[in-house]
Amino acid sequence: MNGNLFFIKEYISVNEHLYLYHWQMADGTLMTRWDNSPHHREIETFPHHKHNPNLEKSYETTFEKLHEVIKTNFIRKN
Repeated sequence: MNGNLFFIKEYISVNEHLYLYHWQMADGTLMTRWDNSPHHREIETFPHHKHNPNLEKSYETTFEKLHEVIKTNFIRKN
């Protein structure tokens, strides 16, 4: 995948789903990070948001949804 890196951090319990999905280039440049850390109350979709590198609204995502994005856009088809 051209040296791109993905970091995945999830905590799932009966009462909550906390996540951080981080995608960066090999040189460390942020491509996109989706998370639901409760620190951007000004975002309409609080606590869900994404950085790419700007801050944008986002909807709750899961690893399965992220996996589909990766498969669709980044995995070479033979």
